[in-house]
Amino acid sequence: MRLELSPQENLLKSAWRINSMSGPKVVRVVTKQEIMANCRDRIESVQDTIEQWRRIASKHDVLSAEDEKKVEKKLQAIIKLFEREQFRDVEKNCADEINALRSDMGRIRDAAIAKAELERSMRRRIQYSAETLIKNFTAQNQQVPYELSEIVSTALTAHEKDLSGMNATLSRIFTEYSINSVEQQKMTPLQIELSKILSEGESLQTLADWKLVHNDNIDDHRLDRLLAELTTIENSNIAKPFLDRVTLIEKETSPKQRSLLTDSLVLDLVSHSNERKTQEAVIISMRETRSNLRGLSSQEAQDLIGSLTKAIDSEDTSSFKTLNEKGFELLKNEKKIIAGTARRTAILKGLSELGYEVKENMATAWAENGRIVVKKPNEEGYGVELGAVEDAERMQVQLVSFDQSINASQDLNRETVWCSEFFHLKLALEQSGTALHIEKALPVGSKPLKRVVKPTITAQERKITGSVLKTKKHD
Repeated sequence: MRLELSPQENLLKSAWRINSMSGPKVVRVVTKQEIMANCRDRIESVQDTIEQWRRIASKHDVLSAEDEKKVEKKLQAIIKLFEREQFRDVEKNCADEINALRSDMGRIRDAAIAKAELERSMRRRIQYSAETLIKNFTAQNQQVPYELSEIVSTALTAHEKDLSGMNATLSRIFTEYSINSVEQQKMTPLQIELSKILSEGESLQTLADWKLVHNDNIDDHRLDRLLAELTTIENSNIAKPFLDRVTLIEKETSPKQRSLLTDSLVLDLVSHSNERKTQEAVIISMRETRSNLRGLSSQEAQDLIGSLTKAIDSEDTSSFKTLNEKGFELLKNEKKIIAGTARRTAILKGLSELGYEVKENMATAWAENGRIVVKKPNEEGYGVELGAVEDAERMQVQLVSFDQSINASQDLNRETVWCSEFFHLKLALEQSGTALHIEKALPVGSKPLKRVVKPTITAQERKITGSVLKTKKHD
């Protein structure tokens, strides 16, 4: 049976583990400031995604006040989590909300495409019905009503409100056509089917369904889907060349040539659809880069945000690679400096609270030299050496001796004291929101202390140091 430890027992166990392995070590530091910066970036991405969602919902006339309130409520809930410093929940909820919004944008778009496809299919069925009646009038050597030719030429481009009128016209003409047939037994199979449809009170659209099923017009179905996608997503300038080709195909009298032109159009539409999807993925990446850059205050970052915004608004992805590479490099460099400063400052502040001397320019000197030694004012023989490069994500921390003569017993005693200090340093950092993870550590006394030159401090620096420590205590 496994016994659960109390919080106090867990704390003591952690202290024992740290103390038993608190010789020279490598630690990884994650400050509260960088965690907050990452959360701000995530919240910025949520706000940017909400902007996209509103635009798409408004475009397809499905943006409701109720849905907007729900989305805004979720955003405010995330912001409250941030204010309460529940940073893990912030990151999780941001990711969930972004995924939910993108999923809803896909749903809105799919519904709009399906609606456009249905409408286009209805138009084509009306056109097919008119063509079928024309063939029957011609086969019976009867005069073709002029309305049928007009329906054939305008069904695919007519206004939506005119479609019901076309349906009514087709029903009237077919009724007259059926009445004028001489004998029921002389009716063609299609006439018999038409008669059955009318007698059962079905709409004329079922006739088109019959023709579509019997002719197996798969190309038209695929073309309708692609054209619906095109007209739903793209602006009219991009869609126009494709729609002009549709008009030319409808005017083509040769079935073979018409089929070839249709196949060619379908292939071009598929290629255009794939290119657009690639473009959309690129724009999403550009928006993400822009959201992250908004956390930076440099002029270079603001200029790059402007360039990205211009490219996103115009859907110009030609400069995507250059802009994103500049963005990644700028984020890497500026965040490295910001994070490095925050990590060094956090460690030095923690050591100052343990009684070590911290000079005003010490963080800068550490960044420039990659290594620094701090000591307590009244302790002559020992100090703590801190080593780190670049962003200081990982640091080397070890007790060092200023005495060149080796005194193993005294070194061991002081190293044991440092073990306790390190535990309190880790605890104090974690209480302030900074995580200190030990990645590598040697046992106490397993390695002789490194001997270094004692750092000097002037009277003026000592005065500044005292001022800094007082300020930090007030903070």
